[in-house]
Amino acid sequence: MKNVILSIFAFSMLFIGCSKNTQSTPSPVADFSYTGANVTAPAIVQFTNNSTNATSYLWDFGDGSTSTDINPSHNYTAGGVFIVKLTATGAGGTNSVTKNVTLISAIPPSVNFSFTGDSKEANDTVSFNNTTSNATSYSWNFGDGTSSTLPNPVHVYTSGGTFTVTLTATGTGGNGSKSSTVTVYNPTQLKFQVINTSGTPQVGATVTLYNNVTDYNNKTNPVISSTTDASGYFLASRIPSVAYYYRITNGCLDNYGSSSTNHLSTALTLHTLNSYNAIVINGKGSVYLSSTSTNPYEVWLDGNVQLSSMSGGSTYTINEVPVGSHSVRVLQLSGYILTATDETFTVNVTCGNTSTVTFP
Repeated sequence: MKNVILSIFAFSMLFIGCSKNTQSTPSPVADFSYTGANVTAPAIVQFTNNSTNATSYLWDFGDGSTSTDINPSHNYTAGGVFIVKLTATGAGGTNSVTKNVTLISAIPPSVNFSFTGDSKEANDTVSFNNTTSNATSYSWNFGDGTSSTLPNPVHVYTSGGTFTVTLTATGTGGNGSKSSTVTVYNPTQLKFQVINTSGTPQVGATVTLYNNVTDYNNKTNPVISSTTDASGYFLASRIPSVAYYYRITNGCLDNYGSSSTNHLSTALTLHTLNSYNAIVINGKGSVYLSSTSTNPYEVWLDGNVQLSSMSGGSTYTINEVPVGSHSVRVLQLSGYILTATDETFTVNVTCGNTSTVTFP
């Protein structure tokens, strides 16, 4: 009987000991929290491990990446809903938990721009207005071998042509580009050489352009006034496309003549270099006429009327007469009726000098 009691006691103690050993090894409970989600990717999410009864961990971030860190951080490069799984392992076994982590997909750049200065001439400024959205950096290609990274650049094309301008914009959502063409014209130009009667180029001659006969005759409102270069060439650039009148002087030399003589017959061709033959300038002088008669005279120079009625006893000067020999004809008027009485004089005009003709 005693032996039976001892056996029961021993079995009871063994059962109690086994129960105590089983209760001392609890199972892991996996749990975590996170911050940094619900923003536009790319973004870094920080994970905090709240697991218990575990000694090792395996994270699956739902985008093909993993980690065994206790409290890892992870960079999500794209938007989406990612199922993050944490597996916690301890002496009591293994336990897992999953949670959804949401990142917002970045919006690709919407590239657009406009510009002012199209259809202008070379060396004009073209201004670009960038209206792109969802971008942080920009790269411009102006189509002439130059570029810029400014958001809203300005550019000067030094020659005419049609240029393809491309804007590439980059942002968190990637990059995009847009192209557009800019038309730039060559300037309207006028070019000719100035020579004397011997064919020698006239260096430093002053050329003045007028766009109408009134200004030419009155020497007012010049469009441009410039001097010839070392080879005797005159070049006017970026001027209106009209048929110009011109005056040329170089000391006592000039292009003496009427407005019909010193006139381009047609308007300049727009956006083109308009080249003309050399223009000859001659010496100039003047002819001084003095009358002792009381009767009026009509005065002619080389067959052209200069003065229809010159009072008797007065003087008259014909200016800008080309160098050389000229005929001066005077017709005496009687009662303002032309008579047969006339005289013709030959005068030799020299550069910068005055020749005198005296008649009764």
